[in-house]
Amino acid sequence: TMRQLQALIINQPGADLSVEALARHAAMSPRNFARVFKRETGSPPAEYVERARLAHARHLLVSSGATIGAIAASSGFRSADVMRRAFLRYLQASPTEYRERFAAGGEARRAAAPPTFNHP
Repeated sequence: TMRQLQALIINQPGADLSVEALARHAAMSPRNFARVFKRETGSPPAEYVERARLAHARHLLVSSGATIGAIAASSGFRSADVMRRAFLRYLQASPTEYRERFAAGGEARRAAAPPTFNHP
């Protein structure tokens, strides 16, 4: 079901989460999968995956001392630069700026909670 795939995306952000791979999990064609996924979740699969990866990376940035590159890799981004572009697009801050802003003080406690990803 789509709920199971949503859980897979959120719990395994470093996995192969291409439309083709997700469609195989759902036993659907990639085109039909993308259409059904968007209808049921409100987001295209690639956007949903990127947001889940971003939530994972945000959590690691404030809760670990891992390098930006290691966080990018474990979060499923192809490179630190791809992760940086996603951060700038969605959060208007680089990963380094995000870490500096939220890794100390009260904000860090909220940001260090397990990653949340709002989905329908």
